[in-house]
Amino acid sequence: MIYDQYPYGQEAYPGGKKQLYKDIHQAIIDNKIEKCANPIQKYRVQLIVQKDASVLFVKNPDSAYIESNKCAYDLSKNILKYLAKWKPAEYNREKLNAIYEFDIVPADLFDEFVDGYFGVGIDRNIPQFPGGLEEFRNKFMKFIEIPESQGRMSCEVFFKINKEGQIVDLITKSSPYNAKLEQNIKNAIAKIKDRWILPKDYDSRTELFRYQLPLNFEFH
Repeated sequence: MIYDQYPYGQEAYPGGKKQLYKDIHQAIIDNKIEKCANPIQKYRVQLIVQKDASVLFVKNPDSAYIESNKCAYDLSKNILKYLAKWKPAEYNREKLNAIYEFDIVPADLFDEFVDGYFGVGIDRNIPQFPGGLEEFRNKFMKFIEIPESQGRMSCEVFFKINKEGQIVDLITKSSPYNAKLEQNIKNAIAKIKDRWILPKDYDSRTELFRYQLPLNFEFH
């Protein structure tokens, strides 16, 4: 039997997709794999990770799709021989055969690779949090202390990223106004110590990039 996906919370690769893409990038460097002539391609890799941690490459049946993304397809097949950390899915302590999918986008995996990449396209003209805004929100939710209250509340958070990759000029605007919540939000963001990844020309810019982050809370 082959399950169509991994059980919730399980990953086929230790460290998840961030570590998978980091290892792919390193394998490209170590093995001097050539760049694609047209890097703006994308191939969705589908693997069967077997009980013994071996993997089977499942070829997409759409030959036109493969032809239009030939380099990304070839890279997908080539890179697998350098990846050996696969973990089978488990249920009730029993190992399973399961399908695992991820995207290969050559443009993101060669010289333009950034640490923290996890398969989501990156806008390289703006500062990026390692792992993306979803990871920023996850860390924020670990640190935020919600004051006792009833009903719903929203808060707009504004901040800039300085040329050292740090958050500055933090402003909060809650609705309805709640001073305690605003202070807790500022405290939670201050505990996130990761430096943001900056565009190559950020040092020469006269204006710092400004983020707007909407937050919504529901109290019971």
